[in-house]
Amino acid sequence: MAAQIRDRFTRRTSLLSLTAAAAAALAACGGEQGAAGQPSGQTAEGPALARAKAPVTVNYLSVSSSADRNERERELFASFNAAQNAVKVEVSAGPGSWVTLREKFIVSHAGGDPMHLVELGWGGGWSDLVDSGAIVELTPYLKRDKLDPKHFLAEAIGQYTLAGKTWALPTSLSVDGWAYNKNLLDKHGLPHPPVTTEDKSWTMEKLLEYAKIVNKPENQIWGFSGAFTGDNSAAYTEGTYFGQGAWDDKAQQPAYLSEGWLRGSQYWRDLEFKHRLVPTADEAKAAGVSRGTGLFRAGKAALSGWYSSLKLDFDWGLATVPYSGPGKNVSGRFFAHALLMGKKDQEAVWQLFKWLTVPENGGRWVLAANHATSPIVKGGSDIAQKAVREQTGVDHRAYLLSAQTMKHAGWGLEKYAWFRDANDELSPVRAELFANKLAVRDFAQRATEVITRHRQAFEQKSKQR
Repeated sequence: MAAQIRDRFTRRTSLLSLTAAAAAALAACGGEQGAAGQPSGQTAEGPALARAKAPVTVNYLSVSSSADRNERERELFASFNAAQNAVKVEVSAGPGSWVTLREKFIVSHAGGDPMHLVELGWGGGWSDLVDSGAIVELTPYLKRDKLDPKHFLAEAIGQYTLAGKTWALPTSLSVDGWAYNKNLLDKHGLPHPPVTTEDKSWTMEKLLEYAKIVNKPENQIWGFSGAFTGDNSAAYTEGTYFGQGAWDDKAQQPAYLSEGWLRGSQYWRDLEFKHRLVPTADEAKAAGVSRGTGLFRAGKAALSGWYSSLKLDFDWGLATVPYSGPGKNVSGRFFAHALLMGKKDQEAVWQLFKWLTVPENGGRWVLAANHATSPIVKGGSDIAQKAVREQTGVDHRAYLLSAQTMKHAGWGLEKYAWFRDANDELSPVRAELFANKLAVRDFAQRATEVITRHRQAFEQKSKQR
């Protein structure tokens, strides 16, 4: 069960396969680059590679067993291979599970034959890989090759920073957005939600108003799908819509008992149980649909949290996430997928990493990962945004704009090794909360105790080593 819970952290709905036109556009991507596709002025090879007589082969084990994704990855790395002679990347189909991929990476390191690199998409917990020496710090490489961390969104690079040291290269973002059924809103004369995080009128109160107007259970139409975020097994996103996550990373303290978190959690509960804007299990069954994003995909919900890119059978749009808190809009979360460097042929792996920091190259990784947004600040999302718009007929700028103001999932919780066990304990408790079997404050008190206990136990064990 623990593995199943962890595997749900980063469940994603796949993009449609690239059209021939989009694939051709990707193949034609260029840009001003130096050798090996590096930004102008950077060397393609480190000292050890320059002296090597034959290319170093880097093996990349994909997470995916999908032929479509593996082919996209092979096409991407073929471009890298063709751009220089020092490193060659080979792609192998993966286990189809983030949890299994993580375990393979750990076992290979412990067995003395470490993997070259791995994509981190499993969600909670990676700092144990630092403690065990399984991954390589990237800060020295960034400094040596003058790659400014500001090249990436601060929150994305911060997701993989501990005590000022960077341990992973962020490559693509899974971002919360807000989907709306244009037909249902138009039927009631409701203006479409905005595609900007600066519109102060797009609030949680406005969302509730819209959902109530459209809600017609007798016609099997509901105001809200029930889905409002991804990566949330430990209930750390609920309060962000009112300005507060569930963790204060600076103070190293949970914030479930904060006013913002309590208000947010009660809001989402009320949409279903007080306002009846989400179908019951029996109503969903009678309508032949599943609750959550499935309800929206079936055209039976007006509004839904959204973190996918699909072509649907009706006219829909993607807005930024509503917000009712102070300051900038921090509703929802993004999760930055990243690459970790194992302790094998490190200079060769770094050349690949560096190549991916070029927007035209990193942008292709975003598509290979079935996402629409890059952590690269300037130009990284251009290719993916264009391709997804052509595939789905929907503008996905909302993801890009939201990622610039929201925080990463958990507000720092997900990097800690102890969080995986805390999450496993909290996941079934959150299920009780959203089954209306547990009061909001009772859950907050329980979550505070669980998070604190696991953090303190881990720190105590670390001191005894």
